[in-house]
Amino acid sequence: MAKRESGVITVYLALTFTVMASLLLVMCESARTAGARVYLETAGNSAMDSLFSNYHRELWDRYRLFGLEEYSEQEIEDEFLEYLHPYIGGAENRNWYALSVPAGGVSVTGKEELLSGGGKVLFDQVTEYMKYAAVTCDREIAAADSFRKLAEEGAAVEKTVSELSGASETLLEMEDLVERIRNLSGSVGKEYTDLERAAAGYDLAEFEKAAAALESTVTSAEKAAGSYERIAAEFSEELDRIEQDISGKRDSAGISEESYRALQEEMEQYRRYADGAGETGKKIRSFSKTAGSFREELKNACRLASGADEEAHDYESTSAAAGNRAPAPGTPGGEGPGGTAGAEQPPGAEMAAPDLSEIWAETIRFVESMEVPSADLPEGKKDREKENALLRARDLLSGGLLELVLPEGVTVSEEPYDLTGAPSAGAAPFTGPAGLPEIILLSEYLDAYFTHYRPDGGLPLQAEFILYGGGSDRENLGSFAGEYETVYTGINFLSLLSDSKKRNEARSLAAVICGAPGTPVAEAVKLLILTTWAACQAAADLKTLLSGERVPLCRSGPEFTVSVQGILSGNFTKERGAGSEGMSYENFLKLFSLLKPAGEETLRIADVIRTVLQKEQEDFSFSRLYAVLELSVDCTTNHLFSGNTGARYACAFSRGY
Repeated sequence: MAKRESGVITVYLALTFTVMASLLLVMCESARTAGARVYLETAGNSAMDSLFSNYHRELWDRYRLFGLEEYSEQEIEDEFLEYLHPYIGGAENRNWYALSVPAGGVSVTGKEELLSGGGKVLFDQVTEYMKYAAVTCDREIAAADSFRKLAEEGAAVEKTVSELSGASETLLEMEDLVERIRNLSGSVGKEYTDLERAAAGYDLAEFEKAAAALESTVTSAEKAAGSYERIAAEFSEELDRIEQDISGKRDSAGISEESYRALQEEMEQYRRYADGAGETGKKIRSFSKTAGSFREELKNACRLASGADEEAHDYESTSAAAGNRAPAPGTPGGEGPGGTAGAEQPPGAEMAAPDLSEIWAETIRFVESMEVPSADLPEGKKDREKENALLRARDLLSGGLLELVLPEGVTVSEEPYDLTGAPSAGAAPFTGPAGLPEIILLSEYLDAYFTHYRPDGGLPLQAEFILYGGGSDRENLGSFAGEYETVYTGINFLSLLSDSKKRNEARSLAAVICGAPGTPVAEAVKLLILTTWAACQAAADLKTLLSGERVPLCRSGPEFTVSVQGILSGNFTKERGAGSEGMSYENFLKLFSLLKPAGEETLRIADVIRTVLQKEQEDFSFSRLYAVLELSVDCTTNHLFSGNTGARYACAFSRGY
């Protein structure tokens, strides 16, 4: 029989083992619960990564943009919980940590749409991506900065020279009035001679006819004089305003010191004319004053002539009545006692003929004493044909620039865009500072992912819409043409001012138009010619670009292709260079994008993307595209050994593209 061995344990040892076991179990539970929080954070981060992997594929493939498309917060929570489920376990998949998420345990606490901040999130995505897709170096940044300054100065100078050109046209209008007043003054002298001749001929009908013509001419001259004085006052005010504008641009660094001095020199010519116009104005005011009193005297002369004519007629009527009166009975020639019928009237029985010279003498003396208004004014313009040709060229540029520069056979759609619900229509663009490198990256992005004008057509003008935001392709292309014309009119004008040969050509044409070289009028007209020349060259270059050819970034005077003869003939858009060197239309489009507010461009990028993607996904909307999400998870864990409900964990997760 086997011997049985018995074991014993003391109460002390049992208690010791119990305490040690409890300690070990507590340590295990503590480690498990502490690990549960880390595990939950890891699981949540993994679920967030899985959630954000569902980015909009078409948005990425076409435009390299990330956006999580979700229709509601509940959908986001359910999808996140689905990705979290394999980690937290459940009745069918319980693990060491025994985590569980109660109903409503996942909630969206924050979200940032792709267009949040007025498009700033989208802008940041674009620039971050283009840092790796495009190469920008310090030299490109410096070149872009130089162009921006050049374009800003060109636009500022164009505004000023446009105002000066308006002043030149006002000046020409004043010269027209001077010429009209001078011509009318000459007509007054001739018609006054006719009035004197009619008075000397005692002919009331001719007198009144000459007086009526004279009054009409004097009245027209007075109206012209009044117009001159009004326009001269406006001209002086306009010059003051232009001078203030030039000084303001100099103070705000809108134009360089060299350009400022050049514009000031041109302003001096207008001031010289205004000073001369003051002397001319005195003569014209004197003419108006004399003309007013002359018209009153003319009325008095007509009354005197009418009275003289009436007196002569009365005399003749009295004479005729006396000659036809029958002799009384008994008088010589009368019948009756003592009468001798048929006897001849004695000499002197008939009244003598009226002396018209005496009757009209007062009228003639009055007419001779009248002060005839005359204006000793300087000679006006000589070559009307060239002046009108110059003004026609300006009218061509202002009448319809796009029609003028579009190549033959090229059509641009005028169909209006459907911008209903467009992002740019419902949000204010961000206005925060955007550095030049980021703006360059945005312009590179436009060039890489959006279509633009091509001479062969067929593509929508997406890039032009992003820059200008017009309602149709034609409107946006017209906006580009207008901006190019504005900027390069100013740039070309500065080039012409620095070229003595071109200035002399313009001065020669101005002398022909005005008939007096070196005068303030001729110098002011020279500026009008230079401005028109600069604008015509810009239009010719614009047509070259729209034809798919190239033009220089900036022309010097010798590089101008438009001639003075081309301007006067109206064929300046045909005077284009070879167009094989320089910059293309796309290059200029990228450069002009540097001048636009980044916030507005970004929102219109969203407009274009929405329009394109809605053709394949009708319900596509940026309002359902998220770039950043924040979620919170409330989770519980049961005690492993007791099964009772244990700790609760609240973790927050955030993720963004």
